[in-house]
Amino acid sequence: MYDIIKYFLLFVLTALPGIAAAQYPGTYTADSDTLHLYHFDSDGSDSVGSLNLTIADGASLESSINGFGNAVNTYDGTTGSSPYAGDTVNKTLISNLVGSDGAFTFEAIVKPMVSQSSIPNHMEIISLEDSDGNSERGFQFRINTDGTLRFQTLAGIVTNFNSAITFTAGTWYHVAVTYNGQENTTDNLKLYWTEIDANSTVQQVGSFQLSADLTSDVDGYFAVGNELRATGGYSENFEGVIDEVRISQVARTESELLYILYEGLPSIIEHPENIKCQAGQTASLECRFTAETLGRANWYKSDDTEDLMLQNTDTNISISLDYDTDTMEYTSSLTIDNCEISDMGNYYLAVSNDSDQVIYSNKAALTVQGLFAHWTLDQTDFTGTYYTESIAGKNAEVESVPAFTIGANQESNGAVEINSTGGWAVADSDNSIVLPNTFTISFWANWQDQTNTGDDLYIDSGIGNKISIANGIKSQTWQHICTVFEDNTCKLYIDGILTAQSEWDIPQEMTAELYIGSAEMGTEIFNGQLDDIRIYNYAMNDTEVAQLRFDFAALRSCINSYSSSVDWSGPQNTPDCKIDIYDLDAFAGQYLGTNELYDISGPGSRPDGIVSLFDFAQLSFAWLDCGLFPNCL
Repeated sequence: MYDIIKYFLLFVLTALPGIAAAQYPGTYTADSDTLHLYHFDSDGSDSVGSLNLTIADGASLESSINGFGNAVNTYDGTTGSSPYAGDTVNKTLISNLVGSDGAFTFEAIVKPMVSQSSIPNHMEIISLEDSDGNSERGFQFRINTDGTLRFQTLAGIVTNFNSAITFTAGTWYHVAVTYNGQENTTDNLKLYWTEIDANSTVQQVGSFQLSADLTSDVDGYFAVGNELRATGGYSENFEGVIDEVRISQVARTESELLYILYEGLPSIIEHPENIKCQAGQTASLECRFTAETLGRANWYKSDDTEDLMLQNTDTNISISLDYDTDTMEYTSSLTIDNCEISDMGNYYLAVSNDSDQVIYSNKAALTVQGLFAHWTLDQTDFTGTYYTESIAGKNAEVESVPAFTIGANQESNGAVEINSTGGWAVADSDNSIVLPNTFTISFWANWQDQTNTGDDLYIDSGIGNKISIANGIKSQTWQHICTVFEDNTCKLYIDGILTAQSEWDIPQEMTAELYIGSAEMGTEIFNGQLDDIRIYNYAMNDTEVAQLRFDFAALRSCINSYSSSVDWSGPQNTPDCKIDIYDLDAFAGQYLGTNELYDISGPGSRPDGIVSLFDFAQLSFAWLDCGLFPNCL
């Protein structure tokens, strides 16, 4: 068995670390009294301390309130479920969440997704829990099943403080609890619940007398959106969305809480949406907003390092801002003509008015589907050291001086000879490729084995996934090989036809060290010719794979429906996806015989044991039928 795919293209795959989203100017920043702060823009990282959270068990990220990127969503509408953002590995001391005098402020912005009368379970906002019993469980800050807001101390004597609140599902609120560190004094603990956009200041809903500081040496598992208590399970998830969680070492005054006053600011009505476009086509994004005074808007493109403001003067960029006098709404449009791979990124709109304050739309991802990398393997694209790659700049360093031969498209010196003396190449780690988790690899191969007419074609992920096709690689003939990776599935096409597919573990993002014509470090070298290696950053479908084969070598693929039962022969004495004179000749040689392959009909429209006029009638009925793509000319 020959590991052909491995010989051609060996990818060393490693998961890349997550790339943190650029901070929106609207997100809160830390001051000297901030101990922990969570934006949840791309993960559960602590932007101030080292108390990082894992988003797990069904919790996810979704769009937050205008201008605040993403938020963590622990809503599922069922009782006793477990989505959370928390640390289930390391216990946290209460002393890491309060000031030296025991003072603290716990606050967040939240959006309940259930009605106040239909809460399925207590809804934890912030908690510190453990499985060692009530004396070691820290605290809970939650909404009860009766719809009240509660701060509950669990270490030592259990104390509950409840306040009546009202809320509407799908509405954003600011919530906070503060404690001034002065034990057993009047009103030393306060609860706040404020509908954002509806109030000019935060609303205190209760004040209480906490008899003692939280017990500083108690530890537990810190969590947002649920409790993390092994005893009884994780059963009090917040039925909604939580963002901008801040832990402070002081009791914040009302003016210092993370409450935003949107009065007079523009309001985004419709955010831009994620889009995909084929390379060379046009992509359009749109954002609608209102503004009490003259609205202004700027589009930005965000990448890993910076946010770049776009201009109408930029190449292939068109920006417009329209105002509808009937609806009193603005619409800002961004159009990108002739999209290229370099246009991929996240786009958002910054909106302002005479208030000189800015709000930001959600980021919309533009994915440009096209040719990601291309090694022609033509002699004209060989520099003496490299097979050049003009799209991504991923030149492959060649071992020895290669010999060139006629390519799969009959181009002179259009393919390279690979053997033990040279021709194989590598794009090394200094020039590695960053691949998406959905992509297509295409290439042509002419195996030069002199003894076998065919052998197994084999693809191996290196991490346990394998596909093997018996006699899939043929000797002394050009074949088009294409692999498509999508949705944890690998599909293998041979000469335009889907031949095999299997489940495949595909990392979310990966770097690839590319080998051409060999395995790692020049081992297991392929003996044959290679031509036209391509990587596309999207998953091709059956028709696109067949079109790729036709465009390069003018070879048609048998992918359309036709009368295959009478396709007995062709120019090479094998079925050719057409019903024509070759099949008639093959039929004539079997007439009045008993060959089951040709006995396809009879008096009852079923095989009758003899090749006769009934079978000829079926051949006549299908005469000139053809399943070749894109045509049968």
